[in-house]
Amino acid sequence: MQEAIFRLFCSDFTEEDRVLIFLTGAARKSNWESNGDTKKGLKETLEGIKRELNIGFQIVTGDIPEGRTEKEIWEIFRVVFEALNNNDELILDVTHGFRSIPMLGLVLLNYARFLKNISVKGIFYGAYEARNENNEAPIFDITSFDRLLRWSNAADSFLNYGITGPMESLVKERAAILREKTENFERAKKLEQFDRILGEIAKNFFTVRGREILSGRKFEIEKQNIDAIADEFIEPPFGTIKNKIQEKLRPFENKNSIKNCLAAVKWYIRHGLIQQGITLTQELIVTFILQYLDFPWDVLANRELVTMCITVYSRNIPEAKWDDKVLQERKKALKILSCEPMEKLGGLFEALREYRNDINHGGFLENARTARKFKAKLEAVYPEVERVISNYLLK
Repeated sequence: MQEAIFRLFCSDFTEEDRVLIFLTGAARKSNWESNGDTKKGLKETLEGIKRELNIGFQIVTGDIPEGRTEKEIWEIFRVVFEALNNNDELILDVTHGFRSIPMLGLVLLNYARFLKNISVKGIFYGAYEARNENNEAPIFDITSFDRLLRWSNAADSFLNYGITGPMESLVKERAAILREKTENFERAKKLEQFDRILGEIAKNFFTVRGREILSGRKFEIEKQNIDAIADEFIEPPFGTIKNKIQEKLRPFENKNSIKNCLAAVKWYIRHGLIQQGITLTQELIVTFILQYLDFPWDVLANRELVTMCITVYSRNIPEAKWDDKVLQERKKALKILSCEPMEKLGGLFEALREYRNDINHGGFLENARTARKFKAKLEAVYPEVERVISNYLLK
């Protein structure tokens, strides 16, 4: 099996490359060293391939226990992991050993990918038990198991934490492979667009880009492109992951709608992005009031006026003590102050004002709140904001 793997995938190796063979004591004695003229060992076979193909590579062995106990399995893990170098590109053969070895290999690769930045070029299993009548046995390429594990981790990062980086990396890798052949350019472009938009969605969330979130444009593009991802990863489990991603994006289904902002605050709360959630909750209140009055919501002066009017309303400030900017826009201010949403949303905006100021000052104020209070406050205020705005949208 090792000879077959090497001839198939390692013929371009150089002196910089290594063949790592991990041996139990029994395997070293019976299979590694040659036994006179009666049996050629694996070491002699590999040396013969080097001469035959005129290539150079290092042959490195490692001693491992049989793996008959949990302690011995962890020792195998340690030996193999310590033999790997940072940034190694690996081809792994899991044919020999106990049946726990393939599972151990997958876990080890995932661990080494994180700690040593390794990449996996292939995982192979020689299925001797599936040989045919000519005594020919297939080699199974099970690299897709590793890819599925990575996709599962990436999907977990996205679905549960809103982090898109691991998924972006996987899509980028696949697009790069497709670009190696001209006939795959269009498929690569679809993946690259999905990857780019996914990154932009994440950045829009982290930096509270309300205009982009409200428009829903990028969510629509991404939902249209999601099938391109599924087409590239045809194994059945990838379809389930695709469905989970679609579910994650489904709440953002309304073009140019405040509903997208409401869904975004839920996203923030779920993923612990409390500062962003407080900011967007206040700003969507301002936006909704301006929409209700048919005033341009993207004009800074209008947004500042609504914020000042909320202060006037919430603190019951008499007109004689209004800020000069409010008095200069008195006619518009009166419309804002007397509109129905002001009565229901003004107090909710005000309830978050000190929390937003506190969090933006980085906790350096003398009476700064503890961290857990921000999440509790947002979770208390937001459902009422959603209820009020949703009721208006149903009218």
